[in-house]
Amino acid sequence: MSMYTLKQIVSLAKENSPIYRELYKDINLDLIALETLPILTHEQLMRIVQDKDAIRFFSSESNDGIVYQSSATTGQPKATLFGRDEWQTTVKLLAVNHWRSATLHANDVVANLCVGGSASFMFVHGTIENFPGRCCELPLGSDHDFDYLINSCRKFSVNVLAGINSTFIGLAHHLLAQGQSAPEIKRILCGGELFYGNQLALVKAAFPDADIIPFMFATTETGLIGLAEPGFAQNVFCVCPEACLLEIVDAETKEVITEPGKMGLAVVTSLLRSAAPAIRVEVGDYAQWIDSPGTARRKFSIHGRRYLKEHPFYNTNITETDVYKIIECLEKDVDLLKLKLELHERGIRFIVACDGTDTDVKALEKIVTDALRVVKPDAIIPCEAVHVVLVDFSYFIEGIRRKGRVISDLRAPR
Repeated sequence: MSMYTLKQIVSLAKENSPIYRELYKDINLDLIALETLPILTHEQLMRIVQDKDAIRFFSSESNDGIVYQSSATTGQPKATLFGRDEWQTTVKLLAVNHWRSATLHANDVVANLCVGGSASFMFVHGTIENFPGRCCELPLGSDHDFDYLINSCRKFSVNVLAGINSTFIGLAHHLLAQGQSAPEIKRILCGGELFYGNQLALVKAAFPDADIIPFMFATTETGLIGLAEPGFAQNVFCVCPEACLLEIVDAETKEVITEPGKMGLAVVTSLLRSAAPAIRVEVGDYAQWIDSPGTARRKFSIHGRRYLKEHPFYNTNITETDVYKIIECLEKDVDLLKLKLELHERGIRFIVACDGTDTDVKALEKIVTDALRVVKPDAIIPCEAVHVVLVDFSYFIEGIRRKGRVISDLRAPR
């Protein structure tokens, strides 16, 4: 397995990567300290990885590896290149850590419900393939109807599911709608997005005996960042020091935050990746430390993404980060299962699904419009332009096997 020191990874990046060759042209490699290296901001990163010729921005010396594109929840797909050796190192690290933490057990039968061909699918596949104990994979993917997925899992005695949160929400709703549950599932290895509202409770109701554990915290551009273990709270991870160096920085000043409990942006330096180096990359996730500095395998929590795509509307711009802030406001008063914002030529529509059948539509309208005012206090949007539509969760069911967008801009292109 190939792991690098900071000095080695910076030297490799400066030599082989057009991005870092330019970024580090004035840096003396003999005087490297992590905090003195420039941060590759989220805005810079998105321009690079979403470029139509993204592959040329990585290593100019090698095309040996695997190219992955993301699911495009940030606006458009991001591309990255994993070298073959660094990919094998990553999945072996995951396999050993999942064995050590009992996230995976010997004799598990794991249904891989990630999107076929995606980095997530291959992470799960590689981890099982390299697991120190005997472990079996059922590589189903997500693009089947829910009955097929459920019946296949039962046919092959699956006891562990791995996939993205949206798939599990859809499976849970489908099971409960048929008056069923799946107590045979003992662990759900989830990820890709955060649960909100009553989503986690819905999954727990359908899979009553399952521990729900994030498979890992990673991004397309940096690879492995953190690991969760049974017993961790949702969205809590420990740093994987063999894989990366994690910093949390102030969103405005970029100053490094060391104390627990203060929110900032995650900045990651991979110690594995050389084909597409990732050094002090601002990955776009909000995070905060839980443990004090110096704690071994220090724990941190993540708190959603900083979405950059802005949708102009009346006198303001709306981002997916704004919509998730609205969701946070609603969670206090509404048994929320799913929300989507539609932008139309003359108005906006909040499509909302709630848990149960006793939600008062008028009360919901007021809660949503009040939340909009809290999140966008300077927005001048006429009351008649804001519409709230209460739907059954089945409205979302066909599109929920993959990560979805919370904004749909249905206006004519400008």
